[in-house]
Amino acid sequence: MKPRLPSEIEAFLPDDILFLISTYLEHLRKPNQKPASPYLEKELTKLQSYELCGKNEMYLKDLDDFIL
Repeated sequence: MKPRLPSEIEAFLPDDILFLISTYLEHLRKPNQKPASPYLEKELTKLQSYELCGKNEMYLKDLDDFIL
């Protein structure tokens, strides 16, 4: 959903101009409905703190298709 212009401006401008203005507006973001679980945050923190000693750049070679 995109934000709307004030009704005074919408009444003053023609519809094609209002449409053109709305194409430049970003959609409103949804508020984060529920926080991530504490267990997930703990596991992510643990993974990020690992030091992969002795691993080279070919370590995750086969997982290229899964990297976004």
